[in-house]
Amino acid sequence: MDGAQIHTRTGLDHGTLYPQLKKLEQAGWLTSRPESEESWLGRAPLGCGPGRRRTYYALTAEGLRAATHEVQNHRPRRQKNRTT
Repeated sequence: MDGAQIHTRTGLDHGTLYPQLKKLEQAGWLTSRPESEESWLGRAPLGCGPGRRRTYYALTAEGLRAATHEVQNHRPRRQKNRTT
C-alpha cells in the first residue's frame, strides 16, 4: 500500500502516519520502495507533470509477526468517565 491508502484505511493524520511509518521501517518491521518510473509517468494528466512519486510500504516477516501478535492480544482502551 502507499501512504495515501494507509491514511484512508486508518484515518490517521498525515502528520502522525508518516513519522510512524518511518519508525516502523527503522525497526525493521516495514520495507518501502518508490513507485516505478513507468507507473509514475503513466498517471500524469495530459499536459501536466506526474506530481510526487508514491512510496509503497510492506510488512517484513518480523513486522507481520508483531502485527499479528498485537491484533490477537489487543485489549480495548478503557474510556475515562466524564462528568458534565
